Amino acid sequence: MAAIEEQKFKLKDGRELEIRSLIFSDGEEVIKVRKCLSLESVHTMHFPEMSLPSIAVSSEFQQDQFDHPVNVSYGGFLKKRLVGISNLKVPRHGHPWGGHVAEFGMGIVKEFWGQSIGKKFLEIQEAYALKSGIKRIQSTVRVNNDRGVALYTKAGFKIEGTSKAAAFINGKYYDEYTIAKILI
Repeated sequence: MAAIEEQKFKLKDGRELEIRSLIFSDGEEVIKVRKCLSLESVHTMHFPEMSLPSIAVSSEFQQDQFDHPVNVSYGGFLKKRLVGISNLKVPRHGHPWGGHVAEFGMGIVKEFWGQSIGKKFLEIQEAYALKSGIKRIQSTVRVNNDRGVALYTKAGFKIEGTSKAAAFINGKYYDEYTIAKILI
């Protein structure tokens, strides 16, 4: 059963955030956050017209993540409100050549930007990856996502390349960086 160690984290504004693995019963909160992310930013894979799963499907997905030996999904809760989510998955788990590589994604509700939640999520992710035998963490970030690029590079991620016209948003093409952090 994959899970991160539950932590309390003090936000810059003094409020306390509980960061823990997402579980089956968090399905409704996950859907709320995903809907919010789709409306607040074009820097995630969520988009306004996307069809979000039912609570049952979302909960089932979270349970699959919870039951996977390495993949993990976690979130930051302010009291009972989920305000940010992140996941780390090993797409080739058990493969002798690629089982050491994990991909991640994260999203934080705009109201909580600038509170160091993203930085904390990355710290938790790295500690978990090391404990799980992961040696490379990777993702993509849109070139025009200045906040995201700054967060990742400050955390030690390197830009390894640029995918041209990787996203088509509101009638315009955007490039994406491939970013990675090597943990060996």
